[in-house]
Amino acid sequence: MAGYEHESNGMGGAGSRGIDFVFVTPIWDFGDVNSYHLTVAPKAYWYEHIANENANIRDYRGYVNLLVKYGSPDGWQLAATFRKGIKSHYGSVDTQLTYPLSKIFSSASGAYLWIGYFNGYGEDILDYNQHRWVARMGVAVSR
Repeated sequence: MAGYEHESNGMGGAGSRGIDFVFVTPIWDFGDVNSYHLTVAPKAYWYEHIANENANIRDYRGYVNLLVKYGSPDGWQLAATFRKGIKSHYGSVDTQLTYPLSKIFSSASGAYLWIGYFNGYGEDILDYNQHRWVARMGVAVSR
């Protein structure tokens, strides 16, 4: 995959935050993709535009993410995205466990039970320079 990505908090004026970047993401699958298998997908990106209010976001997010996931399309899936900022003590890990709701409720739903955990910097572009950890649970429409 390759492309151009825009990330914004959707606000205007003094509260506005935004970044634009180009990226490339090679994807490697190991094993049978219709069953349990491992996927490795590094994402390298270059910032094209950074709003002045978050000019040092590179220090916290860096230039590369590494996604590692293991699971099955019709079963559980565990995914972790690792990010390393430019400065030595900044980075993050974002983990997500998903399971098809159709396996729990015997329905044709395409949604997933979702459990997520984030620890580090740069989760969003408003408070990117604040360390946070958060655990969440909910429903996802895709994985």
